Amino acid sequence: ESGIAVSLIVGGLLVAMALRLSMLPAAALVGVFAVFHGAAHGAELPATASPVLYGAGFLLATGTLHLAGGLIGTAQSRAWTLAARAGGVLAATLGCVLALA
Repeated sequence: ESGIAVSLIVGGLLVAMALRLSMLPAAALVGVFAVFHGAAHGAELPATASPVLYGAGFLLATGTLHLAGGLIGTAQSRAWTLAARAGGVLAATLGCVLALA
């Protein structure tokens, strides 16, 4: 859970401050954070669930979230930019709440 909290804080701050990383550092950061999220979700696998279907659901949900984030990130309007930055502040705040819980 602490890895997830850190990923929310760091990712949220990057978005809120509109910081742009080059591709390699960004991919490495996402990969490290994905390990924390994947381990947490894998640990929650119900004993009666199909691991293949459970994993497929997470892949579909993750892909959808990444697509939505990419679309928001590439939007050029000021309203989208402000909404994305506000979302970053919210993500960082939730990460702090999770870290303190």
